[in-house]
Amino acid sequence: MLRRTLLTLFLFAGALCPASGPQLVSAVDSIGLTVSDLDRSVDFYTSVLSFQKVSEFEADGPELEHLQGVFGLRLRTARLRLGDEFIELT
Repeated sequence: MLRRTLLTLFLFAGALCPASGPQLVSAVDSIGLTVSDLDRSVDFYTSVLSFQKVSEFEADGPELEHLQGVFGLRLRTARLRLGDEFIELT
């Protein structure tokens, strides 16, 4: 959610800046999406849309719990690639 909000702000900022002004954003590393079932979503993106799974990791701990405001939080994230573009499914 935070990633999508930041991306939206960056895109709007770029659209509102005059063309002759300084370039604030030169690239976007990846787009993050929150999904309800990581395994099912990875299967869809890799089988139907031809993405390749690059990595998968799990994160937990008190820092993440405080950042998200959820006690006992554990996140799984998969990074997928299609050509030169990446998405992260959480």
